[in-house]
Amino acid sequence: MASDKSSEHHTTINTSITATTTSRESDDASEANTMPAYYVGIGASAGGLEALQEFFTHMPTDTGAAFIVVQHLSPDFKSFMPELLSKNTSMPICHASHEQQLEANRIYLQPPRSCLTIANGVLQLSNMSQNEGLHLPIDSFFRSLAEDQQHKSVGIVLSGTGSDGCRGIRALKEAGAMIMAQNPETAKFDGMPYNAVSTGVVDFVLDASMLPERLIKYLSHPLISGNAEPVSTHMKSNEDIMQQIFMLLEKKSKIDFGLYKPSTIARRIERRMGINQLSTLKEYFVYLLQSTSELDFLCRDMLIGVTRFFRDPDAFELLENKVIDELLERTPIDEPIRIWSVGCSTGEEPYSLAILCLEAMEKSNRVRDVKIFATDVDANAIAAACSGKYLLDIQSEVNEPLLHKYFKQDNGVFTVTTRVRQMVVFAAHNMIADPPFSNIDLLVCRNALIYFQPPSQKKVLAGFHFSLKKNGVLFLGPSENLGELNAHFTSINEHFKLYSKYSNIRIPLGTPPQRDHSDLQRSPQGMQPVQALLSRHHEKTRASPLNFIRDKIIEKYVPPSIVLNESYEVIHVYGEVHDFVKKLNPGRASLNIKDLIVDSLSIAVATALSKSNTEQADVFYKNVMVDIDDEHKLVNLQVCYIQDNKTDKLPDHYLLTFLSQESNIAEHQHDAIDFDIADQSRQRIIDLEQELIQNRDHLQLTIEELETANEELQSSNEELMSANEELQSTNEELQSVNEELYTVNSEYQDKISELTQSNNDLDNVIETSELGIIFLDNDTIIRKITPAVSGYFNVLATDIGRPLHHISHHLRYNELIQDVEDVGTSLETLEREVYTDNGHCLLMRITPYRTKVNDLTDGIVITFSNITRMKMVEGALQKAHTELVNPSVTRKHAGNTPIKVLVVDDDKLDREYLKKTLKKISDLEFDIVERTNVDEGVRCLREQRFDLCLLDYMLAAETAVTFVKKCRVLEISTPIIVLSGYSEASVAPELVAENIEGFISKTNLSELTLQRTIQATLGRGLTH
Repeated sequence: MASDKSSEHHTTINTSITATTTSRESDDASEANTMPAYYVGIGASAGGLEALQEFFTHMPTDTGAAFIVVQHLSPDFKSFMPELLSKNTSMPICHASHEQQLEANRIYLQPPRSCLTIANGVLQLSNMSQNEGLHLPIDSFFRSLAEDQQHKSVGIVLSGTGSDGCRGIRALKEAGAMIMAQNPETAKFDGMPYNAVSTGVVDFVLDASMLPERLIKYLSHPLISGNAEPVSTHMKSNEDIMQQIFMLLEKKSKIDFGLYKPSTIARRIERRMGINQLSTLKEYFVYLLQSTSELDFLCRDMLIGVTRFFRDPDAFELLENKVIDELLERTPIDEPIRIWSVGCSTGEEPYSLAILCLEAMEKSNRVRDVKIFATDVDANAIAAACSGKYLLDIQSEVNEPLLHKYFKQDNGVFTVTTRVRQMVVFAAHNMIADPPFSNIDLLVCRNALIYFQPPSQKKVLAGFHFSLKKNGVLFLGPSENLGELNAHFTSINEHFKLYSKYSNIRIPLGTPPQRDHSDLQRSPQGMQPVQALLSRHHEKTRASPLNFIRDKIIEKYVPPSIVLNESYEVIHVYGEVHDFVKKLNPGRASLNIKDLIVDSLSIAVATALSKSNTEQADVFYKNVMVDIDDEHKLVNLQVCYIQDNKTDKLPDHYLLTFLSQESNIAEHQHDAIDFDIADQSRQRIIDLEQELIQNRDHLQLTIEELETANEELQSSNEELMSANEELQSTNEELQSVNEELYTVNSEYQDKISELTQSNNDLDNVIETSELGIIFLDNDTIIRKITPAVSGYFNVLATDIGRPLHHISHHLRYNELIQDVEDVGTSLETLEREVYTDNGHCLLMRITPYRTKVNDLTDGIVITFSNITRMKMVEGALQKAHTELVNPSVTRKHAGNTPIKVLVVDDDKLDREYLKKTLKKISDLEFDIVERTNVDEGVRCLREQRFDLCLLDYMLAAETAVTFVKKCRVLEISTPIIVLSGYSEASVAPELVAENIEGFISKTNLSELTLQRTIQATLGRGLTH
């Protein structure tokens, strides 16, 4: 994709971005104008200066985004980056400062000797001491950007060595950000871009000059900018399309993403729509059908997993000291220790557990058979984990002793040792659909459950309870909790979510939550033959020969009844119940009995169901008033509480039966309740109020847990950043130092190039102007000279450093040394006209040499300008003026010798008019020769002698200036008068530059004007 740099292109983009920013304005207009709509983090290292210059050259200045540039910088380096980048963009550029509020359309640079992060849209700087070693600043900033701004952020990786940024862009991708990288083939150093692309999370890989166009298109998309309603608001109205998308994803990945949280699904789809510039779910679905690669990208986005070695170091330290040590102590030597790492992603977590076990066994001098089962739903992640290979950036996560002990470094990667690898068994496993492992001593599942819907979470946690042995340990993520299973676990450490299973009560695993997409499943198979469908129907009928008889008995003897599940939803109806339920209205239907029952029975039914659920017993109400066909009738109402006695499964079904007043209620006489709507309404209100209070308490507890989790997460992030700063290695330090040196050299090279260009410009100005300049210090010692000085002084380049009075000169001027001393004392400029021995006139200026620092003087500057020609011209002008006043100087031509005139004009009518005007001049006689173009006119002047040339300014594609220049080259000195239809002001600069003798406007051409101009020109010619 080529970047369009035209003004029209940038205007269009700027308009859309401005509209986006405007839509986000708050009541405080001044604040809205400065708050960024987006936060763009840019990571660059060696060779990054050139890439940054290309990037910002093509970036418009009104994008509504803030740009934060993070580099590897030497602590002692004074960066020239703001000055160098300012030549490529008009956006304000500054070094970031602590607690600085970010503003839109500005560029912020990481200062040297600092760690840069962001929190609440404010930059945070922390000092980095020299003995602290070097760290990975790009990863650190990208992680903080992902946590703080999430989907409003963008990560860009440019030229650099190493792998800094790879971990950070994973965190950004997980948060819903868009990721870009420079094309490794065009990067000066391809290490960082190549490693970023190899993670598989980069959305665009382009040249640095092409990245801005793609970035702006993405940010200006209505879904990304917030100008359109988010995808989540349209998922219900587009349920069929969502089902089709889930089917495509399930067919591709064998994973039912319909069980994931809708907010997660919507955010991922929304981001892909923004990247592909699509506006509706229908358009995106069509695009998915057409593009296999897009389906791959969407699956990959859904399965992005952020993981690191020893994630939350304090939690792993507690795990080692509190849990693993205890496991080693209580487990018999002949019994294996079984550990299950669920959602292991690319393997960092199970390998961390293996290292902890090996360290613990070595420390306690106990040897046990430890088997770690590591599973994940993503087969690609499992394949990467099996290889056990990781980039060099894990040095910031694994301390140096463990790194050398359990990893081997080769060809720029770390590989886990055979001892660690043999402890881990990797397998693809779906924790929702596949059966769980059993007899597990330690189960680790961190930050995976947060993506599932509550029913799926409940099923997975039940599976974890099944998997663990009694006293087995469950290790969850900081944002996860046990929910309803909290009663079956004791807390080891609430802060780090470590729990121990103490209850061996069997909790039913249930079945995986299902979505009703049977029609979608059948559609790809096509229509089945009618004969096959009939055969299947007859087989089912023959399999249950008593079904027909059973149905008839139920219809004859069972009163009108409705079977309800635990959510009070209708799952089956017996008999005619139309008198007791409402008619279904058009639109989406609800099967909840509270929505279906007639209004006159609503209180009785709701109260009976609530009472049955609370007491876990049957409820029988008699004399319940109901309106049937506009008549008040009494019915009896029964709710049977149904329990499966074969298992410990909680009751979850109810049978709601409607009995006529005449029916025999003797069997219910002992527990029948005479229904009083007033008393029951009051009791129902009391029950609802109590339920509301309980819900409020539960909600408050949930909020407090969430706040605690957020604080813990913030604390963990801060601890992790601190750990990253401490865990460094010699190789990484050397690599970072090299990058810093290259960055410094790049900036110095640019600065030197600018200074060299400036010096060359200054030297060319001095040489072409033929100025003689002598620079003296305060002691009149020669510091520098220009070549033209040698024409006036007997000075050589080797004379630099000698006093001026040691050098002889060719000036008729004996007061030079005294005047130099006077200027050095008075600090006032002296100007004189002096003559050389050969008669040249010079304009000499003696001035103090002033510096920009406090306007101090640091010597004397003497300049010599040759004004001999100017003096001659002044004399000639004075003489010409005298002769012009007395036109008799041209009379020698009158009546004697005709004036030979060459007329050069490509317009025949103009030539005829000019000849007619010349003939009207009675005092002069002319011999006229005509030519029509430049070359013919110049050739004619070269071959013949003419007294005068009358020249048209425009000659086809050429001008009179071209004509005169050719004459000067051929040393033709014939006086030239230019005639033009243009005004004198528009052509005067060119004519004066070529010393053309006269100019006549064709609009003012007359006999008198022509005569006086010719007389003045010939008069000047006679003086030459």
